[in-house]
Amino acid sequence: MNMDKEINLRLYTVVGRDEVRIPLIKAVLTKASRSLLEINVKGSLEKPEITSKALPELDDTLQRILTNLENRGPARVPVIARPVEKPGGVQR
Repeated sequence: MNMDKEINLRLYTVVGRDEVRIPLIKAVLTKASRSLLEINVKGSLEKPEITSKALPELDDTLQRILTNLENRGPARVPVIARPVEKPGGVQR
């Protein structure tokens, strides 16, 4: 929150809380659970705008792929080698 009472929050889900006590497994579950749901809160304290995104990492990856495909332009079709015709017939 800034001095104008504007907020910009990004919240994630957490699965399992303190039920898993093995550090490595807990770290993996925490990272995986962040990939399930993302909630964004922006705007003023009086009128916050709340949006949610299911599977945010997958969504971001697909957006990058689609943007790259759009920016590439038309696909180039490879030219297939054709026989060269010479005055005495077709030369391969």
